[in-house]
Amino acid sequence: ARALERSSSARANAARATLLELTLEQPESSEALDALASWADAHDDLDLFVLALGEAARRAPRLDPTVARAALALAGEGQLARARRVAAALLDSRARPERGSPPLDEPTRAALGRLAVDEAAERDDEPALRRRAVVGRLTTAEAAARAALVSRFDLATRVARQALAADPDDTTARMVLASALEARGTDDFRAAFAGEPRATHVVPAAACALFGRALLRSAGAPAARAALAAARCEPVARGDGAVLSLFVDLAARDVVDPSTLPVEGRIELAWRMRVPFRPPTLAGLDLRHELLARAQSDALSPRTADLAAKLARRAPSDPMVLASLLAVAHARGQTVDQVARAALAPPADPVLDATLLDTLPKSAPERVRVRARFAGLAVTPAERALIR
Repeated sequence: ARALERSSSARANAARATLLELTLEQPESSEALDALASWADAHDDLDLFVLALGEAARRAPRLDPTVARAALALAGEGQLARARRVAAALLDSRARPERGSPPLDEPTRAALGRLAVDEAAERDDEPALRRRAVVGRLTTAEAAARAALVSRFDLATRVARQALAADPDDTTARMVLASALEARGTDDFRAAFAGEPRATHVVPAAACALFGRALLRSAGAPAARAALAAARCEPVARGDGAVLSLFVDLAARDVVDPSTLPVEGRIELAWRMRVPFRPPTLAGLDLRHELLARAQSDALSPRTADLAAKLARRAPSDPMVLASLLAVAHARGQTVDQVARAALAPPADPVLDATLLDTLPKSAPERVRVRARFAGLAVTPAERALIR
């Protein structure tokens, strides 16, 4: 078996080297790049896949729909860092007017913009954040919200203040500024909360989620619930996992009505509450939410096994994917040691930590660490029962 594995690996390495050589010999050939990307995707060589997509983005004369779809698919698998890099390459290469082709549809363009802005925010790169927000057609205040989502609160504060300087009535900027100041623990955040947000403008979901969390921590659930009810919040965009999970946590804490969550959010909330939830259809879900739904309701099906195997081969680090893999392995009576080791690496997460406590052996020493970090996240009755 080991000899066969080595032989297969050697053939794959030879094919990889050949494709790379052909691509280097034909630097202007889009066909060579497409072949390289297709091979890398099929063989779960995600670093090579991202490299090929990034190069394709730089060569394309427009915002290429194929590269855009690949970036969003990576995000849907939980490969968020890689998806952000591809989106960043695509938007950075299109900071000039597009010519010769129809534009991307607006939801896809905005999704790429969010990914690319998030990548810039994580590096604290304000010029790139602003440039990509323009190409992705995000407002300055929404770009500030994206910075706060990745915990770049100083950057979020600067950009939100600049948005307010341009328009003192910018509701989104006010909410983001208040949220960033609260997260930083500064004394002046209460002044930013003064007065209810004006409901004259529709507010991006990211700003609403951040504002709800800040009010929950500083003033309690009733105040947060009233403020979000008064605000005109946009629905959570499909694929915006960070914002969705914030809203799920707010629903678990009785700040927002669970019925207002999209189906992906209801899948996450049902997992956290340990209650059965079977969506009418799984069509249209990204792979990480499809696997989470199947792990809860259909862990033994062939589709669940195939999906789990595909995502497991790609060295996942996404908490939701790891939680699903643990649950599927546990339901099938398989060892969870390898997945559990990978699952201990990400930061504390309510979906993943609860699943670790469900699946780790009672004698496992790691349970003490997981229980300690999970204690501050446990909200639902099912979660609190795990730390008693």
